[in-house]
Amino acid sequence: MAEKSCKVSFTDADGNTHSCRVTASSVYEAAAQGLVAVRNSGWANIPFEPHRISVAVNEIPVEHEVRYMDLMKWAQRAGGRTPREVSERTRVRRILGMENERSA
Repeated sequence: MAEKSCKVSFTDADGNTHSCRVTASSVYEAAAQGLVAVRNSGWANIPFEPHRISVAVNEIPVEHEVRYMDLMKWAQRAGGRTPREVSERTRVRRILGMENERSA
């Protein structure tokens, strides 16, 4: 299984919640790495055995850049290659306040 970024959190014996981010290939690997990371931080009541360990899988962020002029040209174009593209263009025009403009 591919590694994923995860947030691991749990509550210690004093009722304090701890969390950290790890990269792991399974839920159990993430839980183990999280326990070790928090224990090694020195900020938790040690020793402790949490009742539950929460593992939240975070998808790796993907970023895109769009030039302003390309956005405007795309929004002003008429129609689209697919119904989805037509719908997306209509939605973007509405967001940009162009819903009353007629495409050339």
